[in-house]
Amino acid sequence: MQASSLKALFTDDEGVSPVIGVILMVAVTVILAAVIASFVMNMGGSLSESAPQANFDFDYDADAGNLTVTHDSGDSFTGDNTQSLNVQVADSDNMWADADGDFPVTAGDSKTISSVNSGDEVRVIWTSNDGESSQTVGQYTV
Repeated sequence: MQASSLKALFTDDEGVSPVIGVILMVAVTVILAAVIASFVMNMGGSLSESAPQANFDFDYDADAGNLTVTHDSGDSFTGDNTQSLNVQVADSDNMWADADGDFPVTAGDSKTISSVNSGDEVRVIWTSNDGESSQTVGQYTV
């Protein structure tokens, strides 16, 4: 009798199917909740827009107090708004584009900033068109 009971224990799998079904339903629910939450919260919205890779050259004229920032090489900066490329000196922002909307900014283009002092920290900052992300693409200490 013990041998037949032991054999029945190993061949009886009535409880396996419902347990696997519940585990699969929970897994599918969790995955769907994560996907829906990422769309609702726009978590992946700006991941596709990354900062252009570029090199900048900085030329400081100490007598005039002017700093010329030149896009030396690399990707172009194309933007629908004038906020997409700023030159920050100390605590003041200087939009790269002028009133005429000086875009795209390509290799060879330059921007002159006046009233720059020795020791000022200069950063060229790119901002995505939707304004959700920004990155420093050039940096210089006068």
